[in-house]
Amino acid sequence: MCPAATDLPPSSDVDGHEDKSSTTAPPSPPPCTPNDPICRAAYRHAHENLHPAILAHSLRVYTYARDISASEATAYSEPHAVENTLLYVTSLFHDMGTSPRYDSDTESSTTRFEIAGADAALGFLSGPDIPDGDVLARLWGREVWLAIALHTSPQIAERSSALARLLRLGVRIDFGGEGKVRMLDDLLAMGREDGAGAGAGGAKEVIARTEREFPRDGIEKVLGDAVTDQALVHPEKAPMVSWPGVLLRSKRENMEWEGVNKAF
Repeated sequence: MCPAATDLPPSSDVDGHEDKSSTTAPPSPPPCTPNDPICRAAYRHAHENLHPAILAHSLRVYTYARDISASEATAYSEPHAVENTLLYVTSLFHDMGTSPRYDSDTESSTTRFEIAGADAALGFLSGPDIPDGDVLARLWGREVWLAIALHTSPQIAERSSALARLLRLGVRIDFGGEGKVRMLDDLLAMGREDGAGAGAGGAKEVIARTEREFPRDGIEKVLGDAVTDQALVHPEKAPMVSWPGVLLRSKRENMEWEGVNKAF
């Protein structure tokens, strides 16, 4: 599923400076992380700022999106292609707006979490520690921003761009419930000339293997609570007809409910 990690640099080389917040080295990125400094920096940033269950979800999303790209023979799955780097960054930042770090400033505190995450990704790509970050942001920034901002918008995301489509499909598979095996197999089949997907057993094993590597750990409750906890404080973050708005309405109608948000 993921290529073996090869010659990853020490943590001080990831983004050009050493971690001053701890005397211990940051954890190494998982093997499926593309072997380039931007992706290693993205993983470190996500590990520092995301709830562990949301980070694992983001890595599953990348894995499924990359596998779909591979079945379609597009550059988003090519190990050394900039498109693959951007797919990884987009996947790891798509729920970054749930992080307290990006809910603390004045603008983000009243902005939908999808937009806060999109802004965070753009800021990351254009940061001074990212090699050629200004070029990446200029050439790809809008596409990355739109993919993240639209990832909770059914049908719109799928038709906006190749990157937005892959991110949206990865999210749909991870939250696909009992139908996710069939969904993944159908998507893999669409990309093959012979029309054959991984097969029910194959798609099932891909998902099982991915969830063993990156356990779900109650992601539905964790993510639903993260979105509604922000919106209860700042209702502007959850417009009525948006996914956050649907979750907020359900939360308000079921304040004593401690399980997964009933509208998730």
